[in-house]
Amino acid sequence: MPEKLFELQKIDGIWIFKQNSMSLIILFKMRSATQEELKQRAKQNEISSGEEEVLSDSDEDCDPENYNFLMSQIDLAALTYGIVQEDQKGQEINLRERVSTQQLKQEVNHVNQHISGNHQNITSVPNPIKLLVSKQKRRYNYNGFNLDLTYITEKIIAMGFPAENIESIYRNSMQDVRRFFDSVHPGHYKVYNLCEERKYDHSNFNQVAEFPFQDHQAPTFSLIYEFCLDLDYWLKLHEKNVAGIHCKAGKGRTGVMICCYMLYARQFTNAYDSMRYYGMIRTKNKKGVTIPSQIRYIFYFEKALNNKWVPNDMPNKQVELVKIRVIPVPNVNFFGGCGPWFRIQNKDKEYSSKNQFSVKEYKLEPYIEFKLKDIILQGDVMLQFLNQGFLSSNQKLFQAWFNCDFFDYTGILMIDKFMLDKACKDKSGKTFQKDFRIELHVVEVNQENKSFNSVHNNSNFQSTHKNFGF
Repeated sequence: MPEKLFELQKIDGIWIFKQNSMSLIILFKMRSATQEELKQRAKQNEISSGEEEVLSDSDEDCDPENYNFLMSQIDLAALTYGIVQEDQKGQEINLRERVSTQQLKQEVNHVNQHISGNHQNITSVPNPIKLLVSKQKRRYNYNGFNLDLTYITEKIIAMGFPAENIESIYRNSMQDVRRFFDSVHPGHYKVYNLCEERKYDHSNFNQVAEFPFQDHQAPTFSLIYEFCLDLDYWLKLHEKNVAGIHCKAGKGRTGVMICCYMLYARQFTNAYDSMRYYGMIRTKNKKGVTIPSQIRYIFYFEKALNNKWVPNDMPNKQVELVKIRVIPVPNVNFFGGCGPWFRIQNKDKEYSSKNQFSVKEYKLEPYIEFKLKDIILQGDVMLQFLNQGFLSSNQKLFQAWFNCDFFDYTGILMIDKFMLDKACKDKSGKTFQKDFRIELHVVEVNQENKSFNSVHNNSNFQSTHKNFGF
């Protein structure tokens, strides 16, 4: 075990980093923000009374504001920990300028005014079933069309899946979508399909590109980068070129890729503003990308751009996962407790805890602990916990995607409830208590520095530090 292994302990609500015999007190509580705190930060961010963004009362997954609060606390920990770690001295973490809500609204209004000024104001009576399915997403109602389709920028369009046959009754009709592009952007459009589960004949559109990943999952880091390269090339090929980007609903997966591209194109300098803008312009309730793992990957992409990383020249860190703790025991089964097991997907490998442990029921224990052997991880990782109960052995509890290249330490990776997919939906705490979290104890296998190519100019860039992230 390397000498740099440190422990993270919570004493009276204060997190303490312990390295060998030395302790460093971090004077804050690493926890989910209360609604009052979120409102106060919203006020400081120039959200006026009556215009406050919906923050933590969402009935969906997670929101960028709550995530950003935790990120700021983690970054503070990194800066403080840098006092005792020589290679972190003087680093500036998460000090990027942010855009006010008013400025974001002006950007939204600018795009909307451009659309209304350049498209015929011929509205169409909406299909009530389609309105119901599109929920809070903003629809396109010009030129005689009424589609689940939104101009995110003047050249980037987010839309729902172009469906055929019976499905076209409640989703965008393939025929209507094709007619829209052929009449509004003839010869200058390209459609991007992000669905892994859904494909169609490419002859339906002018050009089609596929960058597939599963619904409610995060894309791999390399897929994000390849998408940005392809989209950037297409949009710059001709000044009239536009891109229509869709998954199934045209919100989550679509939002991840569009937010990352807006960072790549430097429309925004930080993930937080990119997500806020997307939520504002795509939806009426300002909830765009809401799945925690997808949010995490947008922040990853921001850090990669700032470090001038590209997929072929990532750090390629290998970490050994030596222990997992689940704190406290989820309340899943009829009589309380749960029978947890987990699986890990990493590239072409899959690991199941059932290969090492028999499933055991937990009830009154303070936590659940798995001591692991020979689990070496690299790149994108999906960790999923399931429950073996009376009725089902595969009841999904929660999951998290993460990328090992964004670990910068050997120790404990903590993920709170509100940043765990599915668990974050339990607002009442019936299944997962308010302070629920998982701890991943990791040891880095390779710690060598590498030379990275610039994302933007391919110049050599020597990385001398490691990002603090999760």
